[in-house]
Amino acid sequence: MRALKFSKYGDYRNLYISHEEIPTVNEGQLLVKVECSSLTTAESLMRQARPFVVRFFLGLTRPKKGISGACFSGTVIQAGQQVLRSKDQYPIFGELGSGLGSNCDYIIVDKNDFYLSLPSSLTHEQAACLCDGTITSYYFLTRLIKPLKHQRLLINGATGSLGVAAIQLAKSIGLHVTAV
Repeated sequence: MRALKFSKYGDYRNLYISHEEIPTVNEGQLLVKVECSSLTTAESLMRQARPFVVRFFLGLTRPKKGISGACFSGTVIQAGQQVLRSKDQYPIFGELGSGLGSNCDYIIVDKNDFYLSLPSSLTHEQAACLCDGTITSYYFLTRLIKPLKHQRLLINGATGSLGVAAIQLAKSIGLHVTAV
């Protein structure tokens, strides 16, 4: 499979295409054929090890995995050890987070990673672009802070992809939003 890799921290000039083995699926994992992945500002900053603290997740002196990309949309072709027949395959989209690795032909998604079924109203291209702001904001609002209806929420940095999505999601939950 093809993968867009980087072997040292830095900007886009460190990216190169490599040919890798298709990853092996373990129990509790999905093998996804990537249909679309996105390059985002957040992913670019992680590739540059900015801020420095990302090195604790990606590798202190050089990247551990070294495949770029965090957001993806694709088709599940294998679940655990079971290879799915084409009629059983299903589309999903999500974000790999700090591990990166979505800019390749196939990825492994752990059953505990954050992903959603792809609605029929979205294309793979649209879904891959949703992940950075919308999915991250959704995760923080619904899985981490779990606000109750009518609570107040301050969103600092409300004009970026996370902030704009957080405003819309918070309003749909019924929160009173103050945006800065």
